[in-house]
Amino acid sequence: MNFRFLLLMLGSFILVLALFVILTGGGFGTNSRTGPLEINKITFIAHRGLYNYYAENSLEGYERCEEMGFDAIETDIRVTKDRHLIVFHDDSTSRLLKKHSLIEQLNYADLDNYNLHFHGTPTQNKVLSLDLFLQNFKQKFTIYLDNKVNKKWVADSLVMKLKIAGAENSVIIASSNLLFLAYIKYKDKNLYTVLEGFDAGKEWIFHFIPKYYKPDYYSSFMSKVNEEQINFLRKNNILDRKIVYGVDSSNVNAVLKAGIQHMIIDFDSSLTSLLHEHL
Repeated sequence: MNFRFLLLMLGSFILVLALFVILTGGGFGTNSRTGPLEINKITFIAHRGLYNYYAENSLEGYERCEEMGFDAIETDIRVTKDRHLIVFHDDSTSRLLKKHSLIEQLNYADLDNYNLHFHGTPTQNKVLSLDLFLQNFKQKFTIYLDNKVNKKWVADSLVMKLKIAGAENSVIIASSNLLFLAYIKYKDKNLYTVLEGFDAGKEWIFHFIPKYYKPDYYSSFMSKVNEEQINFLRKNNILDRKIVYGVDSSNVNAVLKAGIQHMIIDFDSSLTSLLHEHL
């Protein structure tokens, strides 16, 4: 089997795969389906809960979000060695559990031996399983799930868990991996997704995603947004589908002035009045 034949076979496979994706994705075009974040309403999404005041991604922090009136929260999904989905940001346990290990090297039961730390001090909070997290908050918030492990079995598990919990209408699955998100849509077209890393200069991606696989939202750090992207989002009627990270008291007014409605906010007490103004 010569090299030219191998290239021909590879090219044919890629072509067939591309045609399959385009056909199953309904061709090219705009997906007009609305998501759980309200249109024409400012939404402050609490980044990892109130992590300036409580252990991040903790039960305590998210309960306080509810008391303060947040409509939406952001959290992170990691997986353990024995394939449990958990609410945790880092790939390492060093910062948050003060144990020198990787999350993927620990079984879920191992995590019960450690408490989440806040600014280096242990709290009473344990690492939450995704199941427990959904059980507690699916009816209280719109949930932005920032998925950190883009594997097929993780996608299958997410789809199953959201269905079992009855949380399909309140969760947005986020990833920077477009194939992961397309697979989520392929498994269940009614689930909501957000493409992370949709920075200025990457607008061309939007036109090449088949209609049925198009994410419902597009996110990036506010520092990666410029005027040209704002104009692009407005021209394509998706400015109300933009979500930005990296928002705090120093730049929140600039975000609002740009017309961006949904922001993942690093909350501190100086933002209390602004939060209540937009409830």
